[in-house]
Amino acid sequence: MRKLKRPGGAVALRAVGISLATVALCLTSTASAQAATGNLTVNGEQMINPHDGACFSWPKRGLDIKNKTNRDVVVHRGTNCTGDVGQVVAPGKSAKAPRGLSVKVRR
Repeated sequence: MRKLKRPGGAVALRAVGISLATVALCLTSTASAQAATGNLTVNGEQMINPHDGACFSWPKRGLDIKNKTNRDVVVHRGTNCTGDVGQVVAPGKSAKAPRGLSVKVRR
């Protein structure tokens, strides 16, 4: 009758290494999913890969928006992304928002 060998230390260390690599990959994937990909230009000011949920405000009404990101951009009529939603600018679209004061990148 043969005795079964238990896996040695090298096999256990390899399993731990694979587990740690998997965790690191998951964390990296999550971080990249928290930002829009592309450029958002509002009144000539360009934001590259803006974070999801980011809000940008301007002191005067009237926004010229070019959304070249992969996320919707919501136009608000109040400062700091408050007040009524004036419109939503879809990815790849441009719009003028004469009453807009702030925009928010949708998650």
